Amino acid sequence: MSYSLLFRPKQGCCLLLLVQWLVGETQSMALGKFPADSGQYAVTSRWQRPQFNVYPLDYRSTFLRQSPVLALGGAAGFKFQGRHLVTLGYYWLSQQKNREITNQTSGLQHTLTDGVKLSYLNLAYTWSFIRSKHWEVGLPVEVGYGFSREAIDNEAGRTLHTYNTHFLPLQLGITGDWKLTRWAGLNVAVGYRMIPVKTSDRADFNGVYYNYGINLYTGNMLDDYRSWRKRKRILADSAHLTTLPTP
Repeated sequence: MSYSLLFRPKQGCCLLLLVQWLVGETQSMALGKFPADSGQYAVTSRWQRPQFNVYPLDYRSTFLRQSPVLALGGAAGFKFQGRHLVTLGYYWLSQQKNREITNQTSGLQHTLTDGVKLSYLNLAYTWSFIRSKHWEVGLPVEVGYGFSREAIDNEAGRTLHTYNTHFLPLQLGITGDWKLTRWAGLNVAVGYRMIPVKTSDRADFNGVYYNYGINLYTGNMLDDYRSWRKRKRILADSAHLTTLPTP
């Protein structure tokens, strides 16, 4: 997994068509062959070096207190030997839920708004135990540090109670990629989040998470761009040498 950019089905289909068109237009430039007599200028592969990857829009659908919510965030990190991915990310989400209570004395019903906002830093390691030209399956293990604030407001908007909590989330899951091109593919992931350490029992944030969408492999894009720039310099130097006068 190199770039988890997740969309809803309509947006995903449109972006996939756009990516395929862009790849078709630029792949010949980025990965074009050298002339037959320029084998001495072949570019050395960088696959053994750590590959930088970016996840500027990493959406995760999850459940907060059994209610579906969308966690937003982003991450960046390095991939080693094509199988070991280490990233550091930041995620946040919020949930508001109305609930009705009945006054035991007057019998009147009141509506309270229970709002929860949380954010956390997340360190993740993913081992890709299946890796081929068209498929990649990995096991992500994630640990983080977060802060949450829960506020209970009455009908007039007055805050009745506030609960602040620090917590350590731990997440385990599985992720799979179908690589359509070198630059883009389809991704699906599912896992479970648990909170083993927390400063308050209000941090009951255990639950399943999942996502699906289009992956853009920014590491491959960056590598191909660098190779294209290097080839341009090599071809320019070669053309310059052929135009020099023979002594």
